[in-house]
Amino acid sequence: MFNHLVECQQYLDYCSANNLHNEVTRKANIRRKSRPQLPFPTLTPSEKEDLDRRAARVCLIGGYPFTLFEDEDMKAFCKGMNAAYKPPCRQKIAGELLDSQYLDIKRDIDAFLNHQNCLNVITDESTNINHCRICNISIHTLVGALHYISEDIGAQRTDANAYAAWLTKHLSKITNNDFLRINSISADTCSTMFAMRDLLQQTQHFKHVFFIPCESHSLQLLVKDLLSIPRLKDIHTKAQAIVKAFHKSPLQYARLRECQMECYKTYYALVLSVITRWGTQFRLISSLLRSKVALRKYVDDREPKDLGYNAYEYISDRNFWRDLDIMRELLEPIDEHLKMSESSKGHLGLVLDRWIDILKHLKRRIKDIPELEDFTNENGGLFAQRYKRQVAPIHIVAFYLRPDNHSISITPEHEMVIYDFSKRYIECEEDAHTFWAEFQAFRSQMTPFSANRPCWIISNDVRLFWCNMNTHTRIIGKLALRIFSTPTNSVASEQAFSVQNHIQSKLRASLLNSKANKLTYTYINGRMLRKLGSVAENRQVVEAQISSHNLTLEQELQLENELLAEENIQDDNDMESESENEELWFDDDEN
Repeated sequence: MFNHLVECQQYLDYCSANNLHNEVTRKANIRRKSRPQLPFPTLTPSEKEDLDRRAARVCLIGGYPFTLFEDEDMKAFCKGMNAAYKPPCRQKIAGELLDSQYLDIKRDIDAFLNHQNCLNVITDESTNINHCRICNISIHTLVGALHYISEDIGAQRTDANAYAAWLTKHLSKITNNDFLRINSISADTCSTMFAMRDLLQQTQHFKHVFFIPCESHSLQLLVKDLLSIPRLKDIHTKAQAIVKAFHKSPLQYARLRECQMECYKTYYALVLSVITRWGTQFRLISSLLRSKVALRKYVDDREPKDLGYNAYEYISDRNFWRDLDIMRELLEPIDEHLKMSESSKGHLGLVLDRWIDILKHLKRRIKDIPELEDFTNENGGLFAQRYKRQVAPIHIVAFYLRPDNHSISITPEHEMVIYDFSKRYIECEEDAHTFWAEFQAFRSQMTPFSANRPCWIISNDVRLFWCNMNTHTRIIGKLALRIFSTPTNSVASEQAFSVQNHIQSKLRASLLNSKANKLTYTYINGRMLRKLGSVAENRQVVEAQISSHNLTLEQELQLENELLAEENIQDDNDMESESENEELWFDDDEN
């Protein structure tokens, strides 16, 4: 009986609960202490669930295959970390864990968007690897672009009316039917998108919205226009033929690499030009010139029959290399502007500058390429046509709202563009007049834009400048903040298509479009949430930086009086500086 009680857990628990101590409990304690404890690793259900979610995030946000944790080495690694943990299988990651992560991220993104009162929408349409027609929507924010949806539209027509209806349906969900929260809509420069813009602008919901043509698309199309010039087209065709000849012949490409290793001690790739791939035209030219010595050495050692597409003849032609160098000098500045236009850190105030610089550059190249004189002709030249299609009134307004451009003299044509723009987006006539008065005060550095105001200290940051002056103006500050919060391109949609093509590759072509949308959404927005978390940690610092310049009216007046006394400034108008303005032939009344 004694031995039975020593082993009876129910009796021992009763004694422990009632604080009873006797010979039985003493003996049981001795046995328990002397019994060896084996270190078996264990996991609670909640710990297992948490690790599964973490494993799923590695695949979903990292863009790795669902079979990552089925690899034997990966299993061994996980077992070495915790022998009790068994990683999830690919079916579980692609099923319930994907749905769970998608819903979690969507909840966080929706909560973030609900607090945004200035939504910049970016949209585009393309096809995926299965030739399904996909329309997507992204939302531009100050910390990056969020992905909203990539939807298979099936057999639905994508004319202007259908696309406008599709976009309106989704924007209604995003804004909870509060369309005033939409600041801008960016798209490419195709005819369908322009027609959609005209349709939406006629509706009451989108009357206030800025419609932005993608600058990067337009600059790429400008390169396409340049290559329509017969001489440049011939140079481009020959360069493309050389690269194609080596790509079609792996043996000759290997021999070229040997020449490159002898000449440069490294390999250089030859880049093919694809019109839909931004910047590849310039990279085609520069890749050939970079390997010029190796290519010339190759033709010295080989026979013409070794290369197709007449490539041997082109490489041996000295005039071809001279023309290729001229073409590189022509395309290089445009390619630099193209790369700058793709940046998410740019703003609308830089667009007009880029097009003016490109025009000046093309005019300087006329001595080497006489055909550019017709190309840059103000009456019907291809550059003028592309400019009028791309540069909208909002770009001109943004240019003159830049603090560093306040003293640039304004042409009568641009002045009318700005005046008409203010009437278009400011419904109240009195407010439009107030905008015009504040605009002139800004340009003349009159109150509240006096030259000695603290706002000019941060004039290199255009958005911070107008954040500061928003509290000191009635109309112009709010409009300027809207303008400088607007993206210049539709790169976010192009990146979403690239991510989708990365996910829905040839190896995963059977992936359903609905699941591909979830994976794209999780991949892009999961990374963005990390970034938002980092931004949130520094938000107090940023807000303190902005608020330090937002002085009260009394503080502003006191500071003004002190500065006036120190510098003996008698007239604010004397602070206005005029800079010489180069006459432009652009007719900005037409968009």
